[in-house]
Amino acid sequence: MLRIAAAGIVAAHASAEPSSLAAPLCGVLKGIAPKTRGLDPDRARAQLVMSIAAAFDYDAARLKEVRAHIDEATTGACPKERELMLGNTKTKTLREAIE
Repeated sequence: MLRIAAAGIVAAHASAEPSSLAAPLCGVLKGIAPKTRGLDPDRARAQLVMSIAAAFDYDAARLKEVRAHIDEATTGACPKERELMLGNTKTKTLREAIE
């Protein structure tokens, strides 16, 4: 399931600015990070992928941009939620978590 959803994230070309991704991505992290605390890391990653896909209306072009800039967009905008999600997914980057 994770691979299928992640495949949608890399399906198309896009050109959004990373700063335009910060607000929606931080919204996703604020909602999903506490809910995935204590889950198996693979399950936490799957929840993250599905939440991001839904937040961007499953738009392949936008999701490709998210994949390319997720860490840049969230590092300064919502560092606490980002760190919590990294811990929940047991990954070093959010990009790694959604691949």
